[in-house]
Amino acid sequence: MSEPLTLLDSAARLGHYRYVELRGFARLGARAPRAAPALAGFLAGAARAHAHRAGLLEARLPLSIGIPHAAELTVAPDLESEGLLDELLGVPDEQLLGALVEGLYPSLLAAYRAHLGRCSPFSDPPVARLLGRLIADLEGVLGEASALGPAASGGPAALLERLSARGGVLPSAP
Repeated sequence: MSEPLTLLDSAARLGHYRYVELRGFARLGARAPRAAPALAGFLAGAARAHAHRAGLLEARLPLSIGIPHAAELTVAPDLESEGLLDELLGVPDEQLLGALVEGLYPSLLAAYRAHLGRCSPFSDPPVARLLGRLIADLEGVLGEASALGPAASGGPAALLERLSARGGVLPSAP
């Protein structure tokens, strides 16, 4: 196990995850009604899944004197993360499924798994359970996307390369 995160570091990361999930909910939900029928159903379901995960994250944010509130924690980790996320969620419809399946969702899974690896067995079991639920839900959404066939690949290559070079939408934990 890696060095556990402090309470404040963990809270900040959970807030960053919530920001990404809320952004996914808003952007995909707005795109679903205008998308081709085959993509629209997936986008609507994916948007709802983002909202569900954001709600789980909000419920797990620590609440105590001296700890920032949910609204203060729910921010992009940095401007580059925010820009990459907006680019991923703003690609043309024919590349959107690939951007999600090859870019955003693997990036979130990597961040959630890395955080899980830093959970203390003594103080972090609730966070570890939450991360396990987030991972399972995202894996389910990826399975739904793969059922759509070859459209689930073919994301914007240059953007996916930048995302990979950076290590994902969410920067590594300290």
